[in-house]
Amino acid sequence: MATQTRKSTDSSTLEIQVPAFVTTGIEAGRARLKDLESQAQDVLKDLYARGNRGVEDLRERLPIEALRERIPVDDLVDRARDFESEARTRAGELAADLEQRLQDIQNRTLALVGVASQGQIETLSHDIDRLARRVDRLTRATKATGAKKPASRARAAKTPARKKAPARRS
Repeated sequence: MATQTRKSTDSSTLEIQVPAFVTTGIEAGRARLKDLESQAQDVLKDLYARGNRGVEDLRERLPIEALRERIPVDDLVDRARDFESEARTRAGELAADLEQRLQDIQNRTLALVGVASQGQIETLSHDIDRLARRVDRLTRATKATGAKKPASRARAAKTPARKKAPARRS
């Protein structure tokens, strides 16, 4: 088992034994997430490259000088601003969608590996902290009372044991 050290809220440290299959699962999940992140970055780079190629292609196909004569420059600036705001909005939507998809993939991967969710980990951490505080209180209470034996054991130690009656023969 791997050991993880964790600081509690009352500045005491707590060592937690984590089974190897959990740490192995976490590492496998992390490796898969890194792979997914690199794939997502490749997709974004590809999208940027496609956009740049589209702009270059558009510049080659459109005779800019002829358009300048037909369309006033102010209209072009207004259209460019509208296009920019629309493109930014669309890019934001795509980024949010991609982020949601990656989050879903991450959640499914963690569920497949059998790793606890963040909410479950937080609940367990809260329970561990509560139990650590309870153990601290009990330890302090035991030290304060001088670790005396319960009265029933003390009385049993003072009274001699009774002898058993001889077994009856039939």
